[in-house]
Amino acid sequence: MGVNGALHTQSLLTNVVYDFDVGWPITPHFGVGIGTMNVSDPLSIPSTGIFFNDSGWQFGYQAIAGLRYDLDPLVSVDLDYRYLATTESMFRIPNTNLHYRTGDNTKNFVASVTYHFGPSPPADPLATPVSPSP
Repeated sequence: MGVNGALHTQSLLTNVVYDFDVGWPITPHFGVGIGTMNVSDPLSIPSTGIFFNDSGWQFGYQAIAGLRYDLDPLVSVDLDYRYLATTESMFRIPNTNLHYRTGDNTKNFVASVTYHFGPSPPADPLATPVSPSP
């Protein structure tokens, strides 16, 4: 029987990631992202329901660092660390002149499998050509 609150966000970001080809089977990469995030902060009190629920769009940004391993030329596996944050949000409490500010940031580890669309990689020039049957 306590007060419940939870900060929720939905994000729409554009990321730029740069792969460092260092000749290893594992490729490190770094990146940044910018965009917008909808931050919602509801507060409910037992037996009275929702006390307030305010939201607003904020500037969002993230930093990315990770490693990529190519399983084959079209499929890779990534392990990333991502720091995602917004600028400070101001919320109001209804029926009062009270406002408060809060920020939002998260630190995440993300594992992903990526399929690379596009043309097939060029053929190996040292491969033995297959001659047609007569």
